Amino acid sequence: MNSGSVLRVGVTCGDPHGIGPEVVLKALATRPAHRLSLRVYGPVEALRLWARQWGLPWPEGTDLEWVDIPWDAGHTQWGRPSAAAGRWVAQSWEAAARDLAAGEIHALVTAPIMKKSLEWAGHFLWDHTQFLAARFQTRTVMSMITPRLRVAFVTAHIPLRRVAEVLSSALVVETVRIAYRDLIRWFRIAEPRVAVCGLNPHAGEGGLMGDEEERVVRPAVRMLQSEGLAVEGPAPAETLFRQALEDRWDLVVALYHDQGMIPVKLLDFGQGVNLTMGLPFVRTSPDHGAAPDIAGQGVARPDGMRAALALALQILDAGRTPA
Repeated sequence: MNSGSVLRVGVTCGDPHGIGPEVVLKALATRPAHRLSLRVYGPVEALRLWARQWGLPWPEGTDLEWVDIPWDAGHTQWGRPSAAAGRWVAQSWEAAARDLAAGEIHALVTAPIMKKSLEWAGHFLWDHTQFLAARFQTRTVMSMITPRLRVAFVTAHIPLRRVAEVLSSALVVETVRIAYRDLIRWFRIAEPRVAVCGLNPHAGEGGLMGDEEERVVRPAVRMLQSEGLAVEGPAPAETLFRQALEDRWDLVVALYHDQGMIPVKLLDFGQGVNLTMGLPFVRTSPDHGAAPDIAGQGVARPDGMRAALALALQILDAGRTPA
């Protein structure tokens, strides 16, 4: 990135029936001083009303600009998905995507959504990652970044029974290649050390508990090693995550959602950030959902949104100067 360019981070407010608007307001009001600017895609009048209701200060500053996407606050149904909310979410995403494509913003931080709202609005297969991958025609990898762990996922939001069906050596190889590149690109790790989990208990224990390790994962690891990448595995997940905490690995590759998310949320809940790897720009989000049970009450904690914003700012600012 050019050190003289004006770098902007876009922020979307998530589902207007969830905690997204609240955590965005709280995160912006307490944002640290930074030399990058922010562009927020949200319903300005509704946000002003909610800020007053929740006793929150209105975020201001020369580093902050608003793209108003109107929403009738009087029709808000806190905690309940709706087609109207889904259409509003899609509108905010499209506005941010246009600015990303035009180079108006250089990173995107997204507040949580309710997938059911998007489904009812006609977007049956959409989430943030799927939308951005399709919009920018690239293969993406879900990763979670916390103060103590980095985890990438070969599969994520699919039923557990389908993981073994979907898993292939090609998918493992592709996932690790994308994650490896972004460890270098975003985190300035010159030679990342990557470990790949096994699928079965004890990583299959030599085939006694399943053959996916020998049939799928090990051939993928060998191919990656032949390319000069510092990749090891398969090994039991409980071993690899303990070793990662001891700084042996820069990244652990989980084969399915809960295998990676349980240690992330157990160790650093509220501080984890969902970073989408593989995009031509930085995209982050909090490690939690739209929390419909507390939406609209003014009690949501903004820690995850602050962490997502901080990571996007950190990566983007570091990119001003070539490695």
